[in-house]
This record gives sequence, C-alpha cells and structure tokens, in this order.
Amino acid sequence: LCPTVVVTGPVFDAEFLSGGAPPLLMEDLGTLASSLKIGAFHPDSHDAGTYTESTTTTPWTDGTTTLRIWQHSNGNPQDAIVGVSAASEPLDLKYYSNKRSTVQILHSATNAPAFEFRNPPKFQGGNRRDAHYETEEVLDSYFYHPNTGPFISTRLIQRFGVSNPSPGYVGRVAAAFRTGRFNINDGITGNDNNDNGITFGTGKYGDLESTIAAILLDPDARTPVLDADPTHGSVREPLLKVLHFLRSMEYSHSSDQFLILTSLHSRIGEMAYDQKSVFSFFLPEYGAPGPVSSAGLVSPEAFAFDTPPVVHLMKGLFSLIKFGMTNCDGGFGRGRSRCYAWAEGDYRHTMGRLTYGPLRRNNPEQMVGELDVLLTGGRLSSESRAVILDALDDDRFKDDDDDGDVDDGKLRLAQQLFAASPEFHSAHNLIRLNDNDESREHSGPAREPSAPYKVIVHIFMVGGADTFNLLVPHSGCSAAAGGTDLHEEYRLMRGNVALSKGSLHTIDASSSKQPCDTFGIHPRLPLLRELYDGDEAAFFANAGGMKKLSAKHDYRSNHGGFGLFGHGFQARVQTVNGGRGDLFGTGVLGRLADALSDDGYLTATLSTGGSGTASKASIVRGNPYSDTKTSSMGGTFGPTPFDPTPSVRSMRTIIDSMNDATDPLRSGMFGESWSAAMTKSLDDNDYFFELLNTVHPTTKFPTGTKLGSDLRFVSQMVKVRRERGVERDIFSINIGNFDSHSDTFSTHDSFFGQMNDALGAFRKEMTA
Repeated sequence: LCPTVVVTGPVFDAEFLSGGAPPLLMEDLGTLASSLKIGAFHPDSHDAGTYTESTTTTPWTDGTTTLRIWQHSNGNPQDAIVGVSAASEPLDLKYYSNKRSTVQILHSATNAPAFEFRNPPKFQGGNRRDAHYETEEVLDSYFYHPNTGPFISTRLIQRFGVSNPSPGYVGRVAAAFRTGRFNINDGITGNDNNDNGITFGTGKYGDLESTIAAILLDPDARTPVLDADPTHGSVREPLLKVLHFLRSMEYSHSSDQFLILTSLHSRIGEMAYDQKSVFSFFLPEYGAPGPVSSAGLVSPEAFAFDTPPVVHLMKGLFSLIKFGMTNCDGGFGRGRSRCYAWAEGDYRHTMGRLTYGPLRRNNPEQMVGELDVLLTGGRLSSESRAVILDALDDDRFKDDDDDGDVDDGKLRLAQQLFAASPEFHSAHNLIRLNDNDESREHSGPAREPSAPYKVIVHIFMVGGADTFNLLVPHSGCSAAAGGTDLHEEYRLMRGNVALSKGSLHTIDASSSKQPCDTFGIHPRLPLLRELYDGDEAAFFANAGGMKKLSAKHDYRSNHGGFGLFGHGFQARVQTVNGGRGDLFGTGVLGRLADALSDDGYLTATLSTGGSGTASKASIVRGNPYSDTKTSSMGGTFGPTPFDPTPSVRSMRTIIDSMNDATDPLRSGMFGESWSAAMTKSLDDNDYFFELLNTVHPTTKFPTGTKLGSDLRFVSQMVKVRRERGVERDIFSINIGNFDSHSDTFSTHDSFFGQMNDALGAFRKEMTA
C-alpha cells in the first residue's frame, strides 16, 4: 500500500481575513465560497468572546453572493468561520469552517505527493445530532445546486404540455425558481424592466408559485403561433385524457360507491398513486419512434404507446360513451352482468354516465364546434371536422321525436370520433397531406417462409438486478486469481447482502479461462444450473456499457454523456447503446433485426411491453424504412376484440381516415406519432387476436406473473410463425422492477423465482 498523509490548512489566508481583497484567481464570490466544504456552528453558539465578526473584511458581496467572516480569538486562520448567503437573502447564512482537509497519496520511493483528493466527511459514530446536521447539509447541497433549477423547470414544463422546451423558456422558469419572483412581462421583448406587470412569488429560492406562474404565463406557453411549430407541444398523458373526457363530457356518478377506475395503470399505462417505479410513469428522455426520435427530440408520454395501453385506452373511452361506467367491451368501470343484453345508450345498469348535451342539438356543425372547444381546444383540423360531419350525415340517425334535436346516437358517435382524433391525443396543430392516397400501410406477410426458423428471446431485468448475487465466485479461485480468494473478497465487499456458499447452486467452470473453478448460482434459479450442466446455457459476465477503464477524474471525458449513476441512462446504454448518425434512436436488437432483413430473411421484432417505466420497446426499434416488422403486444393484457359492437359498421374505416399521414414538414410531430401508433396498434391487436385463437399451449404456464404470461404469449407466436410469414423472430420481454433499496433479498427471491418457473414452462413448451 502507498503511504498517505492528511494535510490541513486554511481556505482563506490571514491576509484576506484581515481585510485583504479576495484572491484574483477566483472568478466570483460564488466560486470562492465553493472552496468551503466543512460545516461550522453559528459563531454565537460558542463562548462569549470566542468569535468576533471582522468589520473591515465583511460583508463581501458581488451582487449575487455575500460572505461574512468571524475570526477566532486565537488568531488561527483555520479556526475562522465564514458565513455564505445569496445576496438577495443576506440573513439566510450557511456557516463553514475556514479549513481545507486533503488526503495525499505519496510516491512509495520519494514520498512526494502523487495524487490527492478532498478528505471525505464521515458521520460521527453514534452521534445522532451530527448525523442529522450532515444529512440536512447534503439535502441543502442538492436543493441549492445550480443544476436543480433548470432540471426541475424542464421536468415541470414537460408535465405542462411542452416536451422539448426552448433554452430560453427553461432559463426563464429556472430564474423564477431561483429568485422566487416572476413578472408576467418576463421574456417579452421591450419589457425588460417588467413595467405594469403582475408579479408572483415570495422572493424566496425555490418558490413554486413563481415557478408555476412562469411555466403557465411565459410567452412560449401562451403564443398561439407556436402551435404551428411541428416540434412544439406534446403527447398527452393517458390518465389526463380519461379525466379530461369525464369532466368535459359532464360525467355523473349514479352509484353510492366511490368512482373506481379498475386496473387503469395495467391497462392504459398510468393511474394516480399507482406508479410501479420511483422514476414515474414515463422516462423523460424517451422519444417516440418516427419523426420525434429521428429529430433527436423527446416525447415522454409516448412511453405508453405499446399496443395494449393504446387499445385499452380507446376501448375504455368508447365503452364509457356507449354504455357508461361499466366493464362492457373493455370499459373502465366494474362489473355489469350480461353486457351482451344491453343496447348502446341503455344506462339503466351503469355506475355513472356522461350527461353532456350540446347547446344547439339541432345543428351537427354547432355540436362539432362545441366538442372541438371542449375536447381539442379549438385545434380540430378541417380534415378531421369534415370526416366527423360526413359520418354524422347518416340516415341511421333520425330525429325520433320530431323535436328538431340531434339524435343521441349522433352525439355518441361524434364523441367517439373525437376520442380517436390525433388532435385529442396531442397538443398542437395538425396538417394532413393533400394527397388523398396517403393512407397508412396495413401490412401482412411478405411471402411464404423458406429459410429454417430461428428465434431470440431477450429478457431484460429492469431497475438494476443484483447480478452479483445471480452468479457468484465460489471456490477454486485463489491460484487462478493471483492468490486472491474471490469468494472471500465477494463476502467482505458485499457484507450483509452476500449469499452463503451453502445456499448456492454450484457449476463447474474448471475447463474455462475464468478465475474460479466453481461458481454459484442464486438459490432461486436451479433451472440455470440444469441448463448449464446440459450445455443449454452460458454466462457472459462483466458486460457493461463503459468503453475503457476510468476513474472519477476522467470518466466523463472517456464516455461523453454516459450517465453512470442514472437508471434511465444505464438502461438506455444496455438497450439502445447510444445509436448515432443514421442509427439514432435505434435499439441493439432492432439493428440486429435490420441486418437480418438486409440479408433477405423475413424478420420480425416484438416487445411484450406492457405499461410503465419497466417496459419499453426501444431495444427492438430499428430503422423505420427497414423491412423488419415491429410490434408490441403484452401477454398479461393481450389482444382482445376492439369495439365489437361499433356504432356504425364503417367505424374502423372512419378512424383510419382521421389518422391518415400528416405533412412531415408542417404538421405537429406528436399527433403524427399518436396516429401512427394507434392505427398500427389496432391493426396488430385485430391480427394477433384472430391468429392466436388458432393455437393454444400444451404446457401450464405460471399464472399471476407478467413473465409467465409473456412467455406463454411468445410460445404461441413461435407456433404460428409460418402464418405470420417469419423466418427470424426477436422478442423482448421485461421483468422487474428490481430497484430495491432495503429489501434486496425478498425482491430478488421473488423475481428470480418467477424467472425460474416461467423459463421452465417455456422450455418445456418449446421442446414438447
């Protein structure tokens, strides 16, 4: 081991403490103050006369940061206390010791310093008071970090309808967060002095009144012309669309029970208080396939664009309109027996219904205009308006009582078509192509398969599975590892989360070049040992995303934007691997599939997806112009009939015409993303529903687990490969969330046990 020494000295020297100017090498007082790392108690907490504020030196201020200095009676500069505050909050001081503590690692031959780093703070053993103070200081360091304002501002702006805010927009909101003030004229050219504007906020750092006011009242949020910018706006969150529809269409609850929207997160991808991960429902850096990701932009809410959530959202809205709050045809409500016996518009057996009625019921155009204001914010395109009005001009809808009113059936049809319009699902203007032939493709099998079939099933363990406990160095390690007992090292490093040798399933690695003759597999995964011993399984260890050996001082330069400490970044590295150039936004398996397609194989990729942060099909996303067929379909909520009792026979055709291709240069990208996702989701749902009804597994798969349902679904897809016209299949499945902070044993026992049972059933079915 190299010799080390701790060197302690003052941050500010005696000359400065006695009235000298701040060192000229420092750019400003904020940079100067950042050199202070060790906290101190308030000077008045010491005995009288111990500390005296230096009136000749302080307060120093540069208009942004203020310093005040108290000198110790012993005259030692290291014992001085420095108070730091924002210039706008001079009384909100944080107190630091004027002391710097550095650990130096000395060269073994010369004893000269070879490397040094700041002496890290340490909690005092058993001292709760000091631990509390240290924790408060850590939280304050996060809260007052210069990146906190822009970070929070960006995330909040995204939640309020702008997925890709401009730097100026973020800067103005961050300024409101930092200063605690926002004037309604902020950001308006010619109003730099904020004249005649209403001011929001208390003037304190982190004030949310000023922050939210800045988000909602900034010119980027209020300027109508930005609706014409294809990159402005967002995809709307699924839960907000459901609540919007309930409120705008005047839902009235007729039951004595509370309104319960059943299994909404599992079905549409979002439900209040039901997020399955600490990272919320959507990844903020996610970009929908197509024009959004191709432009390097993000659309977090498009995270719920898997086929099951899209289809179940549409089924739920249509059922709500036609039958009220029930479970009929995929409704959001709880049970209603004998759904087949009740006609559309019969609300006698429902828990609640929509009660909205147009002001001018005898005029379809006026009714559509009202619905446009209530449901699409006045952004309904002329093409969508024409499609809706043409659908309402149907002899089936009659004025039954001759009172001049629009038939209720027309209102229900109009509401369904609004719910299917891209304008309802996005927040900007849409412009369709003038060519009426630009409808979306509905693809089927390209040709009869001829090559031998091969398949990859990729299982992604979401949330950071503890694979150090999946494959463990066991025995026979010392000689191969240069005298190091790797199991003992594993046991010491892992502490109380290490697995005992006796609990592991051992496998022989003596014929390999691995450092141990024997490894151990997690006790809940006996199947892996069976597969390994039968030459049906192999392990690839230490396959991470880092390109070269790195330390703290150079890992950023070595790896660019690689987010070593972020779940989302790490997942993206493993699944997308930082696609670049013409591969931007594509996934590892998607690029593999494209290569197979380029070689002439009939190739398909499918993500079982689902909903929420733990499930996304980025890994199978390939070049959109490739011949690879890409789908997302879950096993838990698999394909089911969409709208089995349509209000008009041509309903699906009408929906398709409302979601035809848009102008790629002038129309909003997010509406285009929704239309492409919805039409493909409905196509895939109908196709897979009919296809999978022809085949049923002979093996009993585990029930009640997503992985069991997904692998059962994959086994069905494999069996109908010829009907699907596929020679190469790539499936992506997720299991998790492994993001355990304090219950790692129970979490991994549960998920590894699920993997063992589901893989066992899948293997049996594939070899049957």
